[in-house]
Amino acid sequence: MRQKLFGLQGVTYKVAHGAYDDIDASRIPTNTFQKIASGSTGCNSTNMYKVTIDFTSYGINPAIDTLLALRIRPVYSDATIAVDTGTATLPKQGNQIISTGTTSELTRKIIVNQQYRSLSSAFDGGVFSQESFGH
Repeated sequence: MRQKLFGLQGVTYKVAHGAYDDIDASRIPTNTFQKIASGSTGCNSTNMYKVTIDFTSYGINPAIDTLLALRIRPVYSDATIAVDTGTATLPKQGNQIISTGTTSELTRKIIVNQQYRSLSSAFDGGVFSQESFGH
C-alpha cells in the first residue's frame, strides 16, 4: 500500500510519501516499503493489517498546517481500505443529493453521492515546479 499526504504550511506546500508491505519480508529490501508488524482483527475481519500514520513524522503538523489530501492506493493487489480517524473528523468528501418524488400511489427516493474530483493518480510520479529546474 502506498500513501501520499498533501499539506499546506503557511505558503509552502508539503508532500509526504509512505509505503507499506504486509506479505513477504524478502520483498522489503527490494521495494523499500516499511514492514507491517503483524495482522490484526477489525471490521469483522480476521486477516486485516493496519498502519497508524503520524502526520508529524512526515513534517506535517495537523494542529497548525492545513491538510489538503490523503491518497491511499493498493500496489500489489486489490484491497479493501478503511480509515479510522479516532476522535477526529474528516473534512467533507463531496456532496450528497437527495430527491424524493411522490405520486398518489408511490414514493421514490434517490440518493446520489457525488465525490469531489481529485487529480489523476498518473500525476503521483510527476515532478512539479513553480521555478525552472535543470537535469
